[in-house]
Amino acid sequence: MNIITEKNFLNKKDFNELKKEVINSPFYFSPDVSEHKKNDGYYFTHEIFGDCQIFSIKIFKLILPVLKKLKVKALYKAKVNLYPSTHKILEHGQHVVFYLIVMCHTIALLVLMKA
Repeated sequence: MNIITEKNFLNKKDFNELKKEVINSPFYFSPDVSEHKKNDGYYFTHEIFGDCQIFSIKIFKLILPVLKKLKVKALYKAKVNLYPSTHKILEHGQHVVFYLIVMCHTIALLVLMKA
């Protein structure tokens, strides 16, 4: 698996607009990070795209520059994950969907904020 890191992937204007919209969006509690009842922490999510439908039109429009720059031909899923701050680093198992798509697809992460 090749991991490529690119700083300043988006221009400042697009990045700041996306960040502002994400910060002001509703997030929904998810009691498990990797697998159901794994007891490996919790996080919050905001679904943007999945099952061939757009759930968050404003954020979807704002990620279009990301999709264009990545030359995305087909989109499987797009969502925002929000992990709460902790006193220690928590390690989680791999997400189940990861096993299904890693063999023939590319996964992209855009980090909006760091602790």
